[in-house]
Amino acid sequence: MAEKNNGTLNSIQILRGIAAVAVMLVHHQAFIPLPANAPFGKIIPGGSWGVDLFFLISGFIAAYTVSPNSTGTRAGANYLLRRLIRILPLYYILTMLSFGSDATAWLHSLKSMLFIPIGGDYGPAYGGAQIGQGWTLNYEMYFYLVVAVSFVFGKYKWLFSITLISSVIGLPLMLNSLPDNYLIYGFSFPSTYFSMITHPIIFEFLAGTLLGMYYPRMRAITRQSEKCLYLCFIGYFLYNVYTPHWVGHGLQGWGFPCLLLLVAMLKLERSGLRFQNRALLHLGACSYAIYLLHENIKNIFIKIAKHAAHLFVMPDMLILILSLTTTFIVAHYTHKFIEVRLSDWLKARLLHKRLTAGASVIPPLR
Repeated sequence: MAEKNNGTLNSIQILRGIAAVAVMLVHHQAFIPLPANAPFGKIIPGGSWGVDLFFLISGFIAAYTVSPNSTGTRAGANYLLRRLIRILPLYYILTMLSFGSDATAWLHSLKSMLFIPIGGDYGPAYGGAQIGQGWTLNYEMYFYLVVAVSFVFGKYKWLFSITLISSVIGLPLMLNSLPDNYLIYGFSFPSTYFSMITHPIIFEFLAGTLLGMYYPRMRAITRQSEKCLYLCFIGYFLYNVYTPHWVGHGLQGWGFPCLLLLVAMLKLERSGLRFQNRALLHLGACSYAIYLLHENIKNIFIKIAKHAAHLFVMPDMLILILSLTTTFIVAHYTHKFIEVRLSDWLKARLLHKRLTAGASVIPPLR
């Protein structure tokens, strides 16, 4: 499988890191003394938009890194294998550590490892997964599976992917009455997995895919309008994301301002603006680990605080600092040893036979 680019767009890497931190802070808001009616009081609770940005970025990377000339079942298998190597090691390790001791917990863990929603009436989480934000990986893997199959359609692979995914979402709309708050909660079918793949949040992957297809033709902007564009898009993003009311996931909610933010950042980088802050770039590199680890680490410190309550009361701020600091440290080493070294080791062994069989592969964006 030939791929177009083996580099990393710094704008994408930075946005990944910001999105991961936004989601992490949402799950720590109980420990942050910032009243909702205070200035910027909606910044922490509104951070769920990070999920929407992740979905858009996933769609963008899929289209940006895959060459139009990459076709056939071998290329599709290579694509899916790379995605599995990227996602499974850390996710499986964390899921296995949370198997629990009863049959229900084991069932939930096994379903999570197969990327099947645990089961719930309302989307988009539909009961979630055994660990933290694992519910979002159910959507990711569905999207990757469709893309992998699409390689058999050659140069029409993206047309196939967009058509199939849109049809799966649209068919229930033609056969069923529209449920209340459909754009937020989706359908609630007896099959939780079918409910998931018909949820409109998946349109965010398609929006990111279309942007990835368009990006090579994206024009640069003049230096005079660069800062103005940057400020306008950031302002619009903040205005739409941090409104006083619940916005919700999906393009009708947080997704659209996140899409505009993504377009603005890509446009600026395309125009020569260099995003080179090493701390933010490293944050982006560790974003997947931060995203998966933070809730488990937070829960560890909550348990420590409860067990230590007879000796002393741990202030919320102390729990917050310990949880965030530990998350960043563990994410750094998790990224280094699992996401990079272990993944590279797996690629060298699992992809070696495919390479020697004639499938030329260039490492895509991580």
